[in-house]
Parts: sequence; structure tokens; C-alpha cells
Amino acid sequence: MTTGVPAGPGRYTATAVRDFAIAAGRFDTFAVTAHAPGPVRITAAVERGVQGSAAEVAGRARSALEALATRFGPYPWPSLHLAVVPDLDRTGIEYPTMIFLGENGVARTTTHEVAHQWFYSLVGNDQARDPVLDEGLATYAQAELDRIWPYLDGLPDPPGLRPLTGMPMSFWETRPPDQYELVVYADGARMLHALRHPAAVTCALRRYVAADAYGIATQADLARALTAAVPGARRVLAAHRVPPG
Repeated sequence: MTTGVPAGPGRYTATAVRDFAIAAGRFDTFAVTAHAPGPVRITAAVERGVQGSAAEVAGRARSALEALATRFGPYPWPSLHLAVVPDLDRTGIEYPTMIFLGENGVARTTTHEVAHQWFYSLVGNDQARDPVLDEGLATYAQAELDRIWPYLDGLPDPPGLRPLTGMPMSFWETRPPDQYELVVYADGARMLHALRHPAAVTCALRRYVAADAYGIATQADLARALTAAVPGARRVLAAHRVPPG
């Protein structure tokens, strides 16, 4: 299971990707076709001995991929691969056209990791400088599709942490991991939710994807898209100290 598609024995090819991953093992697999809107071959693989259904994983990925394409623009690659492995527990890891999921994280993380195909794989960012651009936006997309806003809104929201939303990894490396996850993942998503105009936010993110696809976006690029489409965006972004566009 790899980024890209087979191109001969032991060879794979992929166009316009910024990273590559491979999963090797003994897998049970299941494939489906998504329409995002063009046909996308989704192959899910569950390592033998790991609990989980490859058919369930493929179905969840298809639903997420089609819904995300409707919101943010077409998925630009012909395939998507997902590998469920034993050592990630409840988490996942994203690569272009290739996703790793923990055996206890299929329901929890599939939509989030598929959202990274737009926010990291298609619209790139400096993950060390601007982690909110991939993790915050993927969490927002997950919250919209999986309706997990009650969970996110129930998390702590100290006003003193909101201005840290856009901080780089050099800031977070000396702080507790749970604080990093609360601010970058949850507050990154809640920042967009606080705009109270979900249709306008979707429009802004679609424009952001179209403008910055295949490039490296910055927080200013996101702010520019939001302030152009969403009433009151500048005030909310300022509270989180996201640089203006």
C-alpha cells in the first residue's frame, strides 16, 4: 500500500504529491470507487491480526471523500489508500493519497485524516511553522461532517490560550501535548466555528484551496480568504492572533 499507483513490479508513480509513504505487511483488503467528483479507487487494508473490517474502512473513507470534495473542491488524484495497523491505537497519520489508521481509531479519525488530503496534501503548509493550517482545518472539516461540535465545545476554552492558536512547533515542543492538541486542533476548529456563518466559511475554504493548491499556504493566506467571504472574520482571527491577510 503506497502513495500513487502501480507502475510495474516494485514501482509506483504519483503526480503532484509532496510526500510518499508505504505500508508493508500481510493485509486483508477491500476496494470501492468514490466519486469526488471523478472516479477515485479507494483501497482499505487491515493488517492481519488487527481488529477491523477493510470494507468498513473503505466505506467510511468513501463517504468522507465525497462529502469533502463537495465542500472544498475535487479530489485531484485517482486513488486513495488506507492501512489499519496495530501500533497507532486511536490515532492516524496522513500522507498524500495514503493514510495510516490505528485499529482503535477508525471511527474517531478517518474523516480527519481524509480531510488532510485537502489540508496538507493539496494545500501544503510549513507544518513546523503553521500546524494550525493542517490540523486545525482538518479538525474543522471533521467536526462539520461528523457533527462532533458538542464534544469540541465541551472542551476547556481558557481565553488565555486562544492567542496561541497560530503558534509554531518550536513553541509547543516544551509544552504538554494535551495543551498543544487543545489549542491547535480544537481551538483551530473552534475559531472557524465562532464565525457563525458555516456556508460562508465553506466558501472561503473552497477559495483558499483553489488559490493555494499545490503550493505552501500561510496563515495570512487563510485570513485573506476568510475576511473576503465571512462577516466579522477579522475580529475573530485577531482574538486568535492569526496574522491578517
